[in-house]
Amino acid sequence: MDNKAKSKKKNFKPLIFAASALGVFVLFVSLLTMSSTQSEAISEVKKSLNIADVKSVWDKYKADLSTDEDFLFEVRTKLSSFNLSEGQVNDCRSWLPKPATSLNLIVVPDLSSRIIDTLNNPDQIKNDTILLNHIWKTFTQSVRTKMNSKDRLIVDVTDPEQAQGKFRMVANNLIFDLSEHKDKSNKLFFDKVGDQFSRNIAELYSMAKAQPQGADYWSFFNQNLQRSIKQSTLFDEYRNILILITDGYLEAQNNSKTGVAFYTGGYTQRSEAFNKLKRGETIDQAISSSISPILDCSQHFNDLEVLVLEVNPRTQSSKQEPSDRGTPRDFDIMKKLWKDWFARLEIKNASADNFVERLNATDLVKKRIESFINK
Repeated sequence: MDNKAKSKKKNFKPLIFAASALGVFVLFVSLLTMSSTQSEAISEVKKSLNIADVKSVWDKYKADLSTDEDFLFEVRTKLSSFNLSEGQVNDCRSWLPKPATSLNLIVVPDLSSRIIDTLNNPDQIKNDTILLNHIWKTFTQSVRTKMNSKDRLIVDVTDPEQAQGKFRMVANNLIFDLSEHKDKSNKLFFDKVGDQFSRNIAELYSMAKAQPQGADYWSFFNQNLQRSIKQSTLFDEYRNILILITDGYLEAQNNSKTGVAFYTGGYTQRSEAFNKLKRGETIDQAISSSISPILDCSQHFNDLEVLVLEVNPRTQSSKQEPSDRGTPRDFDIMKKLWKDWFARLEIKNASADNFVERLNATDLVKKRIESFINK
């Protein structure tokens, strides 16, 4: 390289240094300006007297500070100080940025005699266990890399009398709540938990197998489900999802609570509906004149998504179901009744295809689980 070329190359160095210095200066001024803007905005928020005042400050500064965590914290804190009603909270949430979403996953397996009805549901405990462990795997993979999240998975039963009335023995070991796991990767939480989930699921089914009880999902929805729902707030956003693992026959151990034992119809009622379907009536016509709708509940769940797995119509009489051999259209009948019930309860995904028939290819069901949880 000749001296002229070397000289030309050296002449660029002052320009590079000048550009770098200018960039640092601009960044410094920008930070000072941002800090000043933030201080002014926070001061105005603290002086606000009502929701409208806070909203006005938010609108004034959101272009510059909508992602500033300190400013957002002060806005949310000030709004909370007004003791807002649920409607007011929801209105404020409509114009504020949403916090990071935490998953609240509730799983309720059907521990009725379906699990030992080997004629209609062969290897049902094995199937349930595979799916439950895949739900756990999908949950852990979904939230494992987070930090300071409030994700939670719980396994519940429809009635404390299920699992020989000993469910409480394993209940606390089937609650996995990350809300207290602070300032550490969620990976450490799951490393510590190890195989606790699979061990306790095995214990739960071992107890249930010895004395299975009817799974009264209606009573669970009516009395117990609400306590497991997490309400989104100004500070926290939750996605509530419920996975049921059941054959689809919504039945109670007896009719002592509601006067109804067969919410999806007894064999006689379903046979009547089936015969009407054979005569050409629509599913709506056949069911409405043969089977009463599933009862409404005292609570509705417009912030809940539901997935029903392992729906499996009966095909023959069994020791567990001696007077019910099922009909060729039981799946359609049950699906219609559940779907109408979910709509009545205002379930968020009531109109979706959330009623999944038992399949021999469990890999397909696993994919449904993954797509549902990771939606």
